Amino acid sequence: MGGVFAAMYFLLLPSQLNSYTYTADQIALIRKNNMVYDFVRAGKSTLMSTALNNDAKNIERTDLYLVRDTDLPENVDYEHLYTVMSTLSEKGYDNEQVMKLIKSATLDELQILLDSPLPVNMDVLYTALDKKFPVVQAYQLSNMDRDLSSLIMNDGTDYSTTVKLNNMGYSVEDIKALNKLGNTELNMVTVMKYLADLPALVSNESFDMKLLPRYIMAIENEGYEVEDAIVYVNDNEDYIDVEDIDMYGLYSDDFRTENPGSYTALVNKNHYLNADYAPTDLTEFSHEEMRNDVATALGSLFTALNEQKFETIIVDVGYVSYSEQEELFNRYLEMFEDDEEKALERTPYAGYSEHQTGLAVDFYVRGANFEDYEGYQWMLDNIHNYGFILRYPAGKEFLTGFPSEPKHFRFVGVEAAKIMHDYEWTLEEYKTIFE
Repeated sequence: MGGVFAAMYFLLLPSQLNSYTYTADQIALIRKNNMVYDFVRAGKSTLMSTALNNDAKNIERTDLYLVRDTDLPENVDYEHLYTVMSTLSEKGYDNEQVMKLIKSATLDELQILLDSPLPVNMDVLYTALDKKFPVVQAYQLSNMDRDLSSLIMNDGTDYSTTVKLNNMGYSVEDIKALNKLGNTELNMVTVMKYLADLPALVSNESFDMKLLPRYIMAIENEGYEVEDAIVYVNDNEDYIDVEDIDMYGLYSDDFRTENPGSYTALVNKNHYLNADYAPTDLTEFSHEEMRNDVATALGSLFTALNEQKFETIIVDVGYVSYSEQEELFNRYLEMFEDDEEKALERTPYAGYSEHQTGLAVDFYVRGANFEDYEGYQWMLDNIHNYGFILRYPAGKEFLTGFPSEPKHFRFVGVEAAKIMHDYEWTLEEYKTIFE
């Protein structure tokens, strides 16, 4: 009796295949290859049906395509899935790897693998996918140095930040040292220039991010070793009292200002502008010329001051051309009977004033020194939100080369202004580590 039921069962198998939507030709092919039982046991496999429809030779690829519908994502485009799987197989991915990939990512995400060479480290690719990295990142990790990919996958470092740091030139060990910084500071490092001594500086327990530019100056300009530079700067030994600074002797024509149109263009006593330089986007605001973006920012600043009920301030000086600087200096020179040092106390040499950039403004308020203006502290606390910095703060004369000037502000753009405000950096300090 048992043999009869068994015979009847095997006679019913082909009809079971028919219910799985295999075509008559496909069922005949399955029977010819004595695979009826295997196909019935596998359950409904639209993927296998699609594969056979594309190429009858796929009857030999049941290990790849004979996958139950319920084991695949819902509403999948089987034709697209077949194309992706067959292409991955042709590129050299084995069957187990192909199945792992299609269960780890969408078909569109897998396009990166179809269009790219095989990963250098296939195991890293699958480890990254298991850890839920996007396919693009997983593929990039699989082609990285193993130590770097391990740092990202196993040590919990941020993928994007770590890759940026590595692309900048920092090694895995460097990045491990830099990870001692907080997220905000670490993100800032990714937009700074490459500083070879930064990892060693950060590794020192006495490191202070606010003093970073001065550490770098001590190392690059004074020849200090990292440890000594930290002690030197932390002890404020690089500071020079105002009365001891040779303000006159600082002038030099060694460096012409690079990218004078940049918001962070550096113009000081040893960075000068050519006589023919003038901004191309000058406009007028408060009866003074300045660059268009400066005027727009000032409009917003003045509105905010008004909302705070502070007295209206006035722009005293905006853009000053080279010829106007030259004329002004000559007037002071005549006034002081050719005493250049006294003339320079009033105005710099032509070409050495950042007013020529169209980015600097001097303010005044009627009846008082500007530092006594009722809204002055509010401005110091908030003006970075409008893209400005106090250009020559007290206590930083040894870095700027100019005496403190409470009325002189400089537009550098909101992003740079916020960094300089938060870390209390002058433009000279900012440029040391950013450009």
